[in-house]
Amino acid sequence: MVHTLTRRIVVGLIGILIGWFGVWLLDSHWKSDAELQAESQRKSAEQVLCDGKVMNPGDFCMAFGKGAAERGGTYDEMKAKQVAAVQPDELRADDLIWRFVAAVPLLISAALLISVIVAFVVAARVPAGRRALAAAHGWTYERKHPTLAGEAGLFAPYLAGRNDASDVIAGEWKGFPFLIFSFRDTSSTEKAAFRVTLPIALPFMRVIDSSEHPFSSDTDPGVQAWLIAKLGIVPTKQTVTRMAFWAQDDRLVRVVSRQSRPSSIEAELDATVNLAERLVNAAMETVAEAEARDKSGGQNS
Repeated sequence: MVHTLTRRIVVGLIGILIGWFGVWLLDSHWKSDAELQAESQRKSAEQVLCDGKVMNPGDFCMAFGKGAAERGGTYDEMKAKQVAAVQPDELRADDLIWRFVAAVPLLISAALLISVIVAFVVAARVPAGRRALAAAHGWTYERKHPTLAGEAGLFAPYLAGRNDASDVIAGEWKGFPFLIFSFRDTSSTEKAAFRVTLPIALPFMRVIDSSEHPFSSDTDPGVQAWLIAKLGIVPTKQTVTRMAFWAQDDRLVRVVSRQSRPSSIEAELDATVNLAERLVNAAMETVAEAEARDKSGGQNS
């Protein structure tokens, strides 16, 4: 949590610095008509230069190569070009370009600061949302737990080396004991874990967010075939939305982005429990089918 807070503060400071630069750039190129007129007069009175050297009346500036006609000429011609280039309208057009340039850091700054503000708002709302949900259903709520993320059966590669959890809800939904908690994954992003305890033991299985390859490489091919047959998780090259989860023994776990509204938290919990019901029913059905085959085989013999 401290690491995440520090990162948000650093991003906010970077956003402020970028915004300050944008404001400075905008302010330095935002002049009134009087200021433009004064700047035009000042620049018009500057000495005429030819290749960095001061020209005097009667001198001729020699230029060679592409665009020589524009870069050379008599003193009077060079002076006329200089005066024309610094007229108020020309200076105003140049300032307008810089104002558009200044808009870039201002937009970047606004985006960074908005992201930080949203992150802080969400971080503040998550505890309130979970407390409200727990109170409404008579579930328990715990602000911090030092070891839960490591003990709850999370798939190890998703943990960031820390086992602490926050905003923990424990209760029962449709007959299934569950835990909801926040943890930090390997990219230091705070996620919400929904863990349901099953009444039966399942082999290790992991479904991932991939349309063409929906199973992890460490999920047994037999388990993959069972999931395809019973839950309809079929590999396809088309982009589809699929519920990612992993299960082992009596633990089913889903990890999603943090939810702050009680209704959203409850919806994710309901989705996880519904998945648990499907897995349990499919497992019981598979056992019944095996027992029926064994019984039929015994009678035939």
